[in-house]
Amino acid sequence: MKMNKLKPLFVAGLSVTLLSGCWDQKLLKNTVFMSATAFQVKSEDEVLVTTSIHTYTTKEQRPVNKTYSVVAKSSRDAKIKLNQEASGFLMTAKNKIFLLQDDLAKKGLLQFADVLYRTPESPLNGKFIVVEKDPKAILELQKVGDELIGENLSGLIKTMEIESTVPTETIQSICTILFDEGKGLMLPYMKLNESNQAAEVAGAALFHKDKFTGVTVNTDQTKLLLALSNKRNKAMMINDTIPFKDEQLTVSYEISHSKGKLKIEKDGLNKVKVKLPFKAELDIMEFPHDRLYEKNVLENLQKGIEKKLQQNVEEAISIIQEANCDYLGIGRELIAYHPELWKELDWDKDYPEISIEPDVSVEIVHHGIIN
Repeated sequence: MKMNKLKPLFVAGLSVTLLSGCWDQKLLKNTVFMSATAFQVKSEDEVLVTTSIHTYTTKEQRPVNKTYSVVAKSSRDAKIKLNQEASGFLMTAKNKIFLLQDDLAKKGLLQFADVLYRTPESPLNGKFIVVEKDPKAILELQKVGDELIGENLSGLIKTMEIESTVPTETIQSICTILFDEGKGLMLPYMKLNESNQAAEVAGAALFHKDKFTGVTVNTDQTKLLLALSNKRNKAMMINDTIPFKDEQLTVSYEISHSKGKLKIEKDGLNKVKVKLPFKAELDIMEFPHDRLYEKNVLENLQKGIEKKLQQNVEEAISIIQEANCDYLGIGRELIAYHPELWKELDWDKDYPEISIEPDVSVEIVHHGIIN
């Protein structure tokens, strides 16, 4: 009877000794986290990969930055070589920023994104950023003020996204766009400000499929493209010089609300014609000329902004068409709502030639606390 009571305990104890631990565990004490990584051309078939690692000093436990560089044939090859230099297992789980040299981005984004989609530890909320000339130089800044370079870049991009200065895209969100023949990709474009020794957002890089076209748009044009595609974030401030009566005046305004809508038609030659009505509500943030309490002044200002905004929108659309970047997703609309028309088209050849007619209308709804 006593043996029967002890038998379950014996079986349980034996089972515990036979159970193995987690076979793929990675102990935190043996791990170092990458905070930012840069890729650039080294030779015809090799890339220079630089990574910034966030670590701490031994005594003071003060955060510091360490930078490692290797020459490799692929992203995975680079990870293997970097592990041979770092004092711990490198993990990309906290690597929020991936800097891609503009010349390298022209060869294709997917060759660097592929490994991230296949590895479970990958940060799918990470950001790809196209950099002018030398992304390694940005990581070698180590710190900007009191911020480590990885934290600084992550904070900079987050701020620019909130202000609708760059598109909000992650490694996860761009995956569907890379394989969508009816949608174009736009990523933040950055360069090194040597005088300030800091990274600077210069606008956005335009892609055709997964390749950078070499064409960029400035920050104001990026904002307009985001507004046209209804991707305005929490804020969108624009500063411009507008025609006002017989003068050219500077005005700053925020687009507080906007709506763009694609209307696709087929003309007599069986070609695609797109009308794009765009309505925006504005808050005037700066207008030194003042007197906005006068109806005629307010109307003239509204007409001036509307005219200049129309010109700017037409210019931005012209740039993305020349770059063959369908950022507005006209092809996706055709696939979804005009499938027969889509089948008749060779979109790579036809998209730059289609007619896109924006029609901008604005309304000033607030002009500040001073009347």
